[in-house]
Amino acid sequence: MLESLSSDELQFIKAIEKYKAESGKIFLSWTEVLTILHDLGYRKVAKPQETSCKKDSRSRRHRTKAAEKRRAAQAESKSEDSSSESKQETKQESKQETKQESKQESKQETTPAAENEKQDVTETTNA
Repeated sequence: MLESLSSDELQFIKAIEKYKAESGKIFLSWTEVLTILHDLGYRKVAKPQETSCKKDSRSRRHRTKAAEKRRAAQAESKSEDSSSESKQETKQESKQETKQESKQESKQETTPAAENEKQDVTETTNA
Protein backbone atom coordinates (compact mmCIF):
# COMPACT_ATOMS: atom_id res chain seq x y z
CA MET A 1 0.00 0.00 0.00
CA LEU A 2 2.76 2.43 0.88
CA GLU A 3 4.25 1.85 -2.56
CA SER A 4 1.19 3.42 -4.19
CA LEU A 5 1.50 6.67 -2.18
CA SER A 6 3.24 9.76 -3.47
CA SER A 7 6.23 11.27 -1.69
CA ASP A 8 4.02 14.11 -0.39
CA GLU A 9 1.57 11.61 1.09
CA LEU A 10 4.39 9.64 2.73
CA GLN A 11 5.83 12.86 4.15
CA PHE A 12 2.40 13.77 5.57
CA ILE A 13 1.93 10.31 7.13
CA LYS A 14 5.40 10.45 8.71
CA ALA A 15 4.70 13.93 10.10
CA ILE A 16 1.39 12.73 11.61
CA GLU A 17 3.09 9.68 13.18
CA LYS A 18 5.90 11.86 14.58
CA TYR A 19 3.35 14.30 16.10
CA LYS A 20 1.42 11.40 17.66
CA ALA A 21 4.60 9.97 19.17
CA GLU A 22 5.70 13.34 20.59
CA SER A 23 2.27 14.32 21.95
CA GLY A 24 1.26 10.87 23.15
CA LYS A 25 -2.09 11.22 21.42
CA ILE A 26 -3.69 8.51 19.32
CA PHE A 27 -6.30 10.72 17.67
CA LEU A 28 -5.66 14.25 16.48
CA SER A 29 -8.01 17.19 16.20
CA TRP A 30 -8.45 18.97 12.89
CA THR A 31 -6.60 21.94 14.34
CA GLU A 32 -3.59 19.71 15.02
CA VAL A 33 -3.75 18.28 11.51
CA LEU A 34 -3.83 21.80 10.04
CA THR A 35 -0.85 22.75 12.21
CA ILE A 36 1.08 19.78 10.84
CA LEU A 37 0.18 20.80 7.28
CA HIS A 38 1.37 24.35 7.94
CA ASP A 39 4.58 23.00 9.45
CA LEU A 40 5.12 21.02 6.25
CA GLY A 41 4.84 24.26 4.26
CA TYR A 42 1.28 23.99 2.93
CA ARG A 43 -0.59 27.28 2.60
CA LYS A 44 -3.91 28.40 1.21
CA VAL A 45 -3.09 30.31 -1.98
CA ALA A 46 -6.25 30.41 -4.10
CA LYS A 47 -9.99 30.28 -3.83
CA PRO A 48 -10.96 26.67 -3.07
CA GLN A 49 -12.36 24.66 -5.94
CA GLU A 50 -14.93 21.90 -5.85
CA THR A 51 -13.11 18.77 -4.80
CA SER A 52 -13.87 15.20 -5.64
CA CYS A 53 -15.06 14.83 -2.02
CA LYS A 54 -17.98 17.15 -2.75
CA LYS A 55 -18.83 15.11 -5.82
CA ASP A 56 -18.56 11.93 -3.75
CA SER A 57 -20.83 13.38 -1.08
CA ARG A 58 -23.50 14.01 -3.71
CA SER A 59 -23.37 10.41 -4.89
CA ARG A 60 -23.24 9.31 -1.24
CA ARG A 61 -26.44 11.28 -0.58
CA HIS A 62 -28.03 9.58 -3.58
CA ARG A 63 -26.97 6.17 -2.25
CA THR A 64 -28.26 7.10 1.19
CA LYS A 65 -31.66 8.08 -0.21
CA ALA A 66 -31.83 4.81 -2.12
CA ALA A 67 -30.95 2.90 1.05
CA GLU A 68 -33.64 4.79 2.97
CA LYS A 69 -36.21 3.84 0.33
CA ARG A 70 -35.17 0.18 0.58
CA ARG A 71 -35.43 0.27 4.38
CA ALA A 72 -38.88 1.86 4.16
CA ALA A 73 -40.02 -0.79 1.72
CA GLN A 74 -38.66 -3.53 3.98
CA ALA A 75 -40.37 -2.03 7.00
CA GLU A 76 -43.61 -1.81 5.05
CA SER A 77 -43.39 -5.45 3.99
CA LYS A 78 -42.61 -6.47 7.58
CA SER A 79 -45.67 -4.59 8.81
CA GLU A 80 -47.76 -6.30 6.13
CA ASP A 81 -46.37 -9.66 7.26
CA SER A 82 -47.13 -8.90 10.88
CA SER A 83 -50.65 -7.73 10.00
CA SER A 84 -51.27 -10.94 8.04
CA GLU A 85 -49.95 -12.92 11.02
CA SER A 86 -52.29 -11.05 13.34
CA LYS A 87 -55.16 -11.73 10.92
CA GLN A 88 -54.34 -15.44 11.05
CA GLU A 89 -54.20 -15.32 14.85
CA THR A 90 -57.58 -13.56 14.89
CA LYS A 91 -59.04 -16.24 12.61
CA GLN A 92 -57.72 -18.97 14.89
CA GLU A 93 -59.10 -17.23 17.95
CA SER A 94 -62.52 -16.82 16.33
CA LYS A 95 -62.52 -20.50 15.34
CA GLN A 96 -61.76 -21.44 18.94
CA GLU A 97 -64.50 -19.15 20.21
CA THR A 98 -66.94 -20.67 17.73
CA LYS A 99 -66.03 -24.17 18.90
CA GLN A 100 -66.48 -23.16 22.53
CA GLU A 101 -69.84 -21.55 21.77
CA SER A 102 -71.05 -24.62 19.92
CA LYS A 103 -69.97 -26.82 22.83
CA GLN A 104 -71.85 -24.59 25.25
CA GLU A 105 -74.94 -24.65 23.02
CA SER A 106 -74.84 -28.42 22.79
CA LYS A 107 -74.55 -28.63 26.58
CA GLN A 108 -77.53 -26.31 26.95
CA GLU A 109 -79.55 -28.40 24.51
CA THR A 110 -78.82 -31.65 26.34
CA THR A 111 -79.40 -30.17 29.75
CA PRO A 112 -83.18 -29.46 29.31
CA ALA A 113 -83.67 -32.93 27.83
CA ALA A 114 -81.91 -34.51 30.77
CA GLU A 115 -84.11 -32.47 33.13
CA ASN A 116 -87.22 -33.68 31.27
CA GLU A 117 -86.04 -37.28 31.69
CA LYS A 118 -85.45 -36.64 35.42
CA GLN A 119 -88.92 -35.19 35.71
CA ASP A 120 -90.38 -38.22 33.90
CA VAL A 121 -88.51 -40.57 36.21
CA THR A 122 -89.64 -38.62 39.27
CA GLU A 123 -93.26 -38.58 38.11
CA THR A 124 -93.27 -42.35 37.49
CA THR A 125 -91.74 -43.07 40.88
CA ASN A 126 -94.25 -40.79 42.61
CA ALA A 127 -97.18 -42.33 40.85
